[in-house]
Amino acid sequence: MDIDLSQFSQVFFEESLEGLSKMESELLAIDIENFDQESINTIFRAAHSIKGGSATFGFTEVANFTHLLETLLDEIREHIRPMQPQHVEMLLASVDVIRNMIDALMKDQACNDPAFAPLMKRFEQTLAQPSNANISAETDTLNEPQSSPSFPVSETGLDPDLTLWQIDFSAGEDILRCGNDPIYMFTELAELGQLKVTLKDVAYPDVDEYEAEICYLQWQLLLLTDTSISRIKEVFEWVESECDIQFNQLERTPETDAQFLSPLDAKAPEEANNQDAVKEDSFVITDAPAPTLTEPQSAAEPANSFDMTSALAEAFEQQNHPSAQALPIEQTTVNTADVQAQIEVNELQISNTTTFTSTSEQSNKSVVTKPSSRSTDINQSSIRVNIEKVDQLINMVGELVITQAMLGQIGQQETINQETLITLRLGLEQLASHTRELQENVMQIRMMPISFAFNRFPRLVHDISLQLGKKVDLVLSGEETELDKTVMEKIVDPLVHLVRNSLDHGIELPEKRREQGKPELGTIQLNAFHRGGNIIIEIIDDGGGLNTDKILSIARKKGLVADNEHLNTEEIHQLIFKPGFSTAENVSGLSGRGVGMDVVKRNITELNGDINLASTPGKGSHITIRLPLTLAILDGQLVRVGNHVYVVPLMSIHESLQVSERQINYLGKDQQGHRQEVIHLREEFIPIVKVFEQFNHQADAQKIEKGIVMIVDCNNKKVGLLVDELLSQQQVVIKNLEVNYTKTPGISGATILGNGEVALIIDVISLTHLSGIGHHKEHAA
Repeated sequence: MDIDLSQFSQVFFEESLEGLSKMESELLAIDIENFDQESINTIFRAAHSIKGGSATFGFTEVANFTHLLETLLDEIREHIRPMQPQHVEMLLASVDVIRNMIDALMKDQACNDPAFAPLMKRFEQTLAQPSNANISAETDTLNEPQSSPSFPVSETGLDPDLTLWQIDFSAGEDILRCGNDPIYMFTELAELGQLKVTLKDVAYPDVDEYEAEICYLQWQLLLLTDTSISRIKEVFEWVESECDIQFNQLERTPETDAQFLSPLDAKAPEEANNQDAVKEDSFVITDAPAPTLTEPQSAAEPANSFDMTSALAEAFEQQNHPSAQALPIEQTTVNTADVQAQIEVNELQISNTTTFTSTSEQSNKSVVTKPSSRSTDINQSSIRVNIEKVDQLINMVGELVITQAMLGQIGQQETINQETLITLRLGLEQLASHTRELQENVMQIRMMPISFAFNRFPRLVHDISLQLGKKVDLVLSGEETELDKTVMEKIVDPLVHLVRNSLDHGIELPEKRREQGKPELGTIQLNAFHRGGNIIIEIIDDGGGLNTDKILSIARKKGLVADNEHLNTEEIHQLIFKPGFSTAENVSGLSGRGVGMDVVKRNITELNGDINLASTPGKGSHITIRLPLTLAILDGQLVRVGNHVYVVPLMSIHESLQVSERQINYLGKDQQGHRQEVIHLREEFIPIVKVFEQFNHQADAQKIEKGIVMIVDCNNKKVGLLVDELLSQQQVVIKNLEVNYTKTPGISGATILGNGEVALIIDVISLTHLSGIGHHKEHAA
């Protein structure tokens, strides 16, 4: 019976991407001159897990390519090959290639990464080179069948310095159901040294009691190797929880060594030492006394006289035609040792042919293929949740059940007295409290540490600084700060662009920094912390800062600022967020097209956040991003405009007040030809948006002095919203209006109030733009 592994593929993808991130972070932190052995072990384990998982799920190209990484890393950690800078760059490039391959698999697409074939060739060439003077100049390439490691031999043909390990392996009953096959483990062990596999003679079920999906076999493995026990155990790390595995070191004796001298090993010395021969003699497969299912085969009968394919075909034919005369099982003279050996050797040949393919062959076909049986939805998104958060959620559900039971008992009472009313009121208060806590706990499940976004920047800074010839140190802080998964996914691209800008435009070249008395090593800081109900993200660099004169000159050339218009420093800084604006003199792959900073600001604004920029010439820049922790829940101020209720985000509100007629002034005309009204408040002139006019309502307060003015933040400017009445403040659940209805100017979403009515959530920036205020520079005076 075939086992459908597609149901587990999403878990494999997630774990592989986590492993790649771990590999990348360890590679970036590695010091060639004095690297930590544990770092290499961590990288190796991640690569080994990806290779094993991809082979299990049938992603052959991923397994083949990752095997090259694993081989190089194994030689480095075993001190066979010294770590070199080019190895780090190759491994970093391989992380990108594997990530692209897995991304293509997740999308059910072919991955034609142009870096795949050249990088694979580099690995093959590197591994073919002699590692050091103590290793023989064997240059077997990986496109040939894999052979055992080359060991110096004594007169008996076996190196006396090798260690003999006995491994007793009892497969778990469900090992096949989980997609694991012992043959792959034996094949990998054979790569570590000389392996002898013996099938144990244990009590097996009768033929009619066999179940195809259960593995009943047990083996004793003898491995002659110079590999450490930790490396041997890694071969079984995927199955150690479901199998019984015991490791014992044996003393080397002539009798134990003789077990490895099979007839294949007794060939002529010149043939045994031929480096071009396929060394299958390192994987010796034997059998204990055969089970009672079969009778011993004659020694004179050739081992290959049994044709497994024909036997199976005949068996199926007899199964399909009951009238056919079936031979009794005991009359079939099949030696299980020979059959097992043939199956194992065939498996080895298939494995070698599949796993080690030449670069020229690989280049003529798609890099990634995908089993047709997999039906993973590429739009699925998952999140890993700390078990403590789940426990808290379960506890809160338990509290709700208790409260519901209490209220249910009150509802069953025939009479309601004063004591019952008090109990009912207490129960409702508990219900409200538990509901609020449940809501908070549910929202906490979506919260993730921002390290998931920050972790990509060490690699980004490493690659771009090399490309630009700059020396940059990236400092991360506040990686444990949590925010909603949706917000994190949408803030990544703006952060990437801001960090790239700091690298390209901010940090100077080393020689220029020396001239200015700065250290050659520039610094970029990424900080994250909570402030109130928001998350603050800072991007700080110690580069050259913004050149205000150059920015203003370019803005005037592009017609963004009039020649007679005077701007302060803050307003000049805001010009870099204009579409099409760039200070780069030449167009490059990093900058120069004037596309990016305006998108950054728009994306942050769409998240109900804002961005502030401060810069000091010659000292650096400081960018601050303020975002809500979640997009699902909003702290809002309910307001009434006529007969309609609206919600204004509480984080946008500075203050609310009633103004007198003498505070009202008039400026130029708006888009409808009306004079723009502003209020004079503490040395500022603040433009007013009459909400009832924009939404075509009949309001109680037609004049400013008759209503309430809410001073709100709009792109770092203050704007007043005229409403009739302030209602309560409450948390509201945001519903997407565009998905459920249509995109509406001035409205960012909707919510359902406690009385069942729908209230629209005001988008302050969009409403201000709708009123035409953003088109008049004098309104910011």
